[in-house]
Amino acid sequence: MTPQEIATFLRAVAKEPLEIAAAGGFSSWLWEHDVHQITVGEMETKVVDADEAEEPAIAEARPEQEAGWPPEPETLDQLLESVRDLHDRDQRVLVRFLLEPKLVGKYLEHVVAQSAADPAARLAERIFAMAKSISREIDEEQGQLSRSAAEAIMALDRSTRAQLIAEHLIPRARIDDGVAGVLAQIALDDLCAALVAGVSEDEASREGLSRALLNLALIGIHSRQEVAEAAIRALSEAGVPEETARGIVQQALPERLAVPARERGAAPADVEEAVRLVDMAAAETAASADPALDRLRKEIAAGLSDADVFRVLVRLLPLERRPESFASLLALVEDGLPVLLDRDEFEAVSEAVSVLAALRNDGDLPDELRNRVRAVLGSIATTERLQRLCALVRITDLKSGQQEACARLVRMLGDVSIEPLLEVLAREQDMSARKALVDMISAIASSHVEQLGKHVEDSRWFFVRNVVAILGSTRDPAVLPYLARTLRHSDARVRRETIRALASIRDRYAEELLVAALTDDDAQNVVLVARYLGTLGVRGAVPALIEVAKGTGQGNRDTAPRVEAIEALARIGAKEALPVLEQLSSRRGGLLRGQRGREVAAAAEAAVRALTETPSDGGR
Repeated sequence: MTPQEIATFLRAVAKEPLEIAAAGGFSSWLWEHDVHQITVGEMETKVVDADEAEEPAIAEARPEQEAGWPPEPETLDQLLESVRDLHDRDQRVLVRFLLEPKLVGKYLEHVVAQSAADPAARLAERIFAMAKSISREIDEEQGQLSRSAAEAIMALDRSTRAQLIAEHLIPRARIDDGVAGVLAQIALDDLCAALVAGVSEDEASREGLSRALLNLALIGIHSRQEVAEAAIRALSEAGVPEETARGIVQQALPERLAVPARERGAAPADVEEAVRLVDMAAAETAASADPALDRLRKEIAAGLSDADVFRVLVRLLPLERRPESFASLLALVEDGLPVLLDRDEFEAVSEAVSVLAALRNDGDLPDELRNRVRAVLGSIATTERLQRLCALVRITDLKSGQQEACARLVRMLGDVSIEPLLEVLAREQDMSARKALVDMISAIASSHVEQLGKHVEDSRWFFVRNVVAILGSTRDPAVLPYLARTLRHSDARVRRETIRALASIRDRYAEELLVAALTDDDAQNVVLVARYLGTLGVRGAVPALIEVAKGTGQGNRDTAPRVEAIEALARIGAKEALPVLEQLSSRRGGLLRGQRGREVAAAAEAAVRALTETPSDGGR
């Protein structure tokens, strides 16, 4: 968050409520003024007379009366079951409840008592709903609410807690940021201790622990190494020998491929066999003089990671041109890509995508194989995977190499990533996340204008506005046919974003579209157009600006647009507008006697003074 954004936000707070409402609310006003790191929630406050406190309507408006607190479990059940559609009043009740860990703990105990068959599954449903409610609050409050839920979870009995965390919360956290936020409030040692508490000696139980540890590492809250060390500590504290504990953790979080030791043969049966072995040893000694062979042996002895093997397969792809062999290699790469993505091996995956993207555009490769390569790229560019990649790019505590690899991976997927990324953008609720997505898509937008342009007819105005911002970022005249359509959009905010996009494109047609936008019915839009035309010095806009200054013609002709048009004429250096401006400046005490008339007259007077003192070569 920058100081400029904070200053702009404070300026918004000082504005009249009616002005904010006319702009579409705080969120829209902040978006229009390039504030993307501050999200504003809105609430309603009512002031009533004390004498009216007993009236039913007032009593209903005060849901948190102490007589009815804490809420009954049945009431909480209803609130959590309808958490997606809660009214603000019910959301406040739920938030107050979540702020008290003891109340949350008692409620979870009640859920366990009422669930005879599978209490962990029932608990999971309730905690997922709580996480959804928490995610609706501002960031500063989410941490406290998540801590309260985490405390209640850790207060459950040992076996229920272990089953809940291992079988429900950790798998869900991979796709649910709210649940991940709750787990983030539980210490890693406590999480691993809870997982270990439910483990028995049988193989199935240990496999379940391995899956839980792998999922915990894949969430991204803690690094793989941290999870491994915490799991070993927890197993040791539970009485498992350290060597066995390390074996269990190695099975769950393998770092390298295991190279089985070479079986030794039986002792030679006779002298001839002994002599043969001596000859072989001499030959091996001679071969070791080859440095390349020595390096190979050392690599084998040290072991290879899955990512190392995968990189070798990827490097072989561009060298292979036999269709059958190429298809076999590509199938191995396709199988490895999702595995490495799930293990956060983004460097290896980005290298692979770079090679595949080059092969997709390789004219020497047969069309059938190129289409196969494109299908492989498309298989990993799913909405869910890209949503996770985009979230990881925004996490500040990731290693910079991983973060850059995620961003590079999204860029290199190219056209196969546009549609899934746009779907992620349409679903995203957080303003700062939407801004990050717009920036990410904008980085690859110039090569995919037509693909993006198809979405300007979408029924969701906020999504169309984002698409317009992306198209405008290309500064390519090829986007103008699409912007010409959004300039006639029914929502003023979409038209405003279109005006900004048009102003960034240096083209005669873009200037004509800006001039046409002076007929907009929204005052803010006309002000913005006039400002851009004046700044750009578009001399072809002078006749239309004169009409706005006079308050005539089609479109909004409030005081603000007229004043801005007068100032634009001065910036352009339009001396042909002097007669009209002089006439407007002379009306200060004439027909227009109100404050608005004085503002127009004062602006006209300043414009006349500027035009008579400077040459008229400012336009183009």
